[in-house]
Amino acid sequence: MSKYFRVESRLTPGAVVPLEAHRFLHVLRLGAGDAIVLCDPSGALFEAKITTTSPLMAEIVGPHESPDRNATRPLEVWLPLLKGGRSDDLVRQLTELGATRIVPYASRYTVVRLDDKRAAERRARLEAIAREACNQCGRTDLPAIEPPRDRIPHHGPGVFLWEGGGAPALETLSAKPELAARLLTGPEGGLALAEAEALIALGWVPLTLGPRILRADTAVLVLASLAQAVRGGFA
Repeated sequence: MSKYFRVESRLTPGAVVPLEAHRFLHVLRLGAGDAIVLCDPSGALFEAKITTTSPLMAEIVGPHESPDRNATRPLEVWLPLLKGGRSDDLVRQLTELGATRIVPYASRYTVVRLDDKRAAERRARLEAIAREACNQCGRTDLPAIEPPRDRIPHHGPGVFLWEGGGAPALETLSAKPELAARLLTGPEGGLALAEAEALIALGWVPLTLGPRILRADTAVLVLASLAQAVRGGFA
């Protein structure tokens, strides 16, 4: 169950705000008099009480204190657009892991291609997924979801997984944790040699996770977890 519920309006004690009836009445089975916690666009949390169910309204009681579960380190993840909606799941998991900026992208061997309309729809969907993930894990700071790009980064430095060879990921990130602030992994078809060379020219460091071949979505989570571990992102 969610730790809190995000609303789009700024909240102040004494204010009365509308809520989504289906979610609160039918999914969570709450009613008049029940207490909830709401989060406004600034990330502030407030205790609230449901006052009426038709229409569904809640009155803001006062500020709510809770443990700080926000991201403690900047973490930018260049996320490949993967088949079967797997990128959607990864946005949820990266949000839970503490990513602060997620950049969906297509490279030369990416199977999924988006026109402008579909790219805008995908970004809106990923933003909604990130909001729900924040609710679940207790973050009040939303990660920035960038518009899907049709290219690899034009800036650096960072680290990327490269099936053509690279330094051991854990050893390298432990020695130079500052590199772990920006990550990139490839799509199902991997990165083209020219793309890897372009990243290296920008200061990106190629890494390997060992001899086993990982699925593209598995590689994203492993690299993000290593980056957070060496930089204190789980503290």
